[in-house]
Amino acid sequence: MTTNEDARRKPKQHLTVIPETERVINYRFDVYLCGHGATQFAKRATTSEIADEYRPKAKPIGSGSSDTMETCEDDLVLFCPTSEDNTSSDLARIRFKPIEKFEDSLPQSRDPQVVANLAIILLFWPRRQGSSEEIKEASLDNATSDIQCRLAEINFISPKCRPLVQLSAFAASLHEETKLKELIAQHKNVQLTLSTFPDDDEDTVVTAIQQIVEKLIARRTLPAGQSSKRGNGTDAKPEAKKCCNIL
Repeated sequence: MTTNEDARRKPKQHLTVIPETERVINYRFDVYLCGHGATQFAKRATTSEIADEYRPKAKPIGSGSSDTMETCEDDLVLFCPTSEDNTSSDLARIRFKPIEKFEDSLPQSRDPQVVANLAIILLFWPRRQGSSEEIKEASLDNATSDIQCRLAEINFISPKCRPLVQLSAFAASLHEETKLKELIAQHKNVQLTLSTFPDDDEDTVVTAIQQIVEKLIARRTLPAGQSSKRGNGTDAKPEAKKCCNIL
């Protein structure tokens, strides 16, 4: 559902200018990170070198600039270019929402404009230096179990009202990738792609977030009735003008 915070931000029509780079913040997305270590992962992204480079630093001329204030009130905010090749003059503001506890709920909205600005990232991020094979296997089992629960939750959201959903795996072994692909194959009713990354250093993390931003922008600009290739090559269904009730 739409929160009071969303309602307050909705009327904003102005753009935030970054004077040092002459870029504007044209996109504002909420990214829900689901999985063990989600908060730590978000902090890694928001404290990265690129995060510091693009964070708005100019102070408002008047007494109140809501766009500047929003970066101060929430630590888990990242500003980054909207394309990996850095050719766009636009910036995107990504506000991370870590989902780690079982009782934490995923976002649900019937407003297509709200849904278009949301992403759910199922995070597979094994930090296992020095772990035995038994611990690694147990960690994989726990992770896939958590992902299964979130997919079941997503399945109860009307397909027309679902945010972008992606499974992102960092530094996964071949065995773990195979297990994740098998898991996706079991949930064909949820449009889900698997993106794998060889490591979890700062550059890789930011690259992964930029890929999410590009997909979110593509969803917003996709003409009605036109399909788009996403992730593993599956066709995206055209977005409906109106969402139906959430079951």
